[in-house]
Amino acid sequence: MAPMKAMKAVKARAKTMTKGALAEALATETGLKKSECNKVVESLAKVATTQVKSAGKFVLPGLCMIKSRQKAATKAGKRMAFGKEISCKAQPAKTIVKAFPVSALKKSMLASLLAVSAFDCCSLWPWVSHGRGCKQP
Repeated sequence: MAPMKAMKAVKARAKTMTKGALAEALATETGLKKSECNKVVESLAKVATTQVKSAGKFVLPGLCMIKSRQKAATKAGKRMAFGKEISCKAQPAKTIVKAFPVSALKKSMLASLLAVSAFDCCSLWPWVSHGRGCKQP
């Protein structure tokens, strides 16, 4: 058997903003103190948590919608998967929480992508042929 090749390193992503960095950005944007902004961020997290627990849905306008739902319990048994019979354990019911971007955020991201003057979808993705008259290389 041939030796395995070394896996490529995963590209380093931009670091996510911490709570302190978020409070600092809010403070510079609004002119409030950083400690006050930190309290606002903490209270927003508390309000969102209680709202998701009680109503099952919380919306941050212009940003995201957080939803929760109950996933039913599954019985133990045998199931067919890939042509084989597999025995499965029973799984308890679970509460699943997901966050979805709001339409305004999706539209703004798409607008910023299309606003770049050098954006040419046919040269970036050669398999795209939508006949919109994109610049050809």
